[in-house]
Amino acid sequence: MLQFSIVEQVILAVFLLSGIAFFLHHLLLRLKIVLKGKSDFSVDELPKRIVRVFDEVILHKKVVSGNRKSAGILHALVMYGFIFFGLITINHFGMAFGFPIFSESFRHTYFLIFGAPWAILCTIGILGLAYRRFVIKPEALGKFSSTSALVSVFIVTLMTTYLIDELHILSGAAEKFNWWLHSGVIGGFLFLIPQSKHMHLVLSPFNIFLRPFEVPNHGAIPIDMEASEEELDNLLLDLSRLSKDQALDIFTCVECGRCTEVCPANRGGGILDPKYHFILDLKNPMLESGDVNVVDKINVEAGWECTTCQACTEVCPVGNHVEKADEIRSFQVLAEG
Repeated sequence: MLQFSIVEQVILAVFLLSGIAFFLHHLLLRLKIVLKGKSDFSVDELPKRIVRVFDEVILHKKVVSGNRKSAGILHALVMYGFIFFGLITINHFGMAFGFPIFSESFRHTYFLIFGAPWAILCTIGILGLAYRRFVIKPEALGKFSSTSALVSVFIVTLMTTYLIDELHILSGAAEKFNWWLHSGVIGGFLFLIPQSKHMHLVLSPFNIFLRPFEVPNHGAIPIDMEASEEELDNLLLDLSRLSKDQALDIFTCVECGRCTEVCPANRGGGILDPKYHFILDLKNPMLESGDVNVVDKINVEAGWECTTCQACTEVCPVGNHVEKADEIRSFQVLAEG
């Protein structure tokens, strides 16, 4: 078993704590913005919500649906690989501080039954997704993503260094270097995930759980013509705000482009691109302002092309209610005249 000096333990502790602090800072920043949204999250029909999370997160039903079955299966291999690597990661860092959670015999057994098979399957999964993303280049995925490329490299490196460590291929300084490389990649995820679409790894189970059952989920606008001028002004200002559900959608988007693929307006040659016009175009304005008053950032011409068919919402694998045509129409007619 590798031995670690006090200096190494301090360096590792500072690195991990910095990464965790960075991750939590960006996560809480987004949640703070989400909570500024109007309306509250609903947790009614709890059993149905739990079943939905099991179906869409664990069983990956939406991810493997439609014309993306092969990509969905590859994605599932990566996800399940990370689930099995949870205990391995805890044990990995526990070793450095002298508190491993695995005995040597259990560690070996876990490696044979879970670790090795899923390290290989996870590697196959991410390489397949990388090939699709950077060689096949489906139009729906959009432009080149440096973070996706980096995540692919990270995952392959993570699985490779794990296999090298467990198979005892190296010894001495080379073995220690391999251990630190593995640790560095894990820590690197803490800095990378919050700044990219990969935040969906954390947010999508919650988004799917909290998603309203009613589609579309547009509340009626309570216009009281007898109200005071101040009350009417506040009502009009409120039209530019997203709901909490909609704000969470923005930060959960995985940028897969399924919504755009099925959009009849887009397929008919229109300019509407739900992935951008209803989701991604609102992300930076929300982060820059720290608020949810972004309905006026939606492209009006694109918004009026929307047929409100809900095809985009139906195919979203992370639980987003994508369509926001009613919001932009109400805002334009009532607030802008």
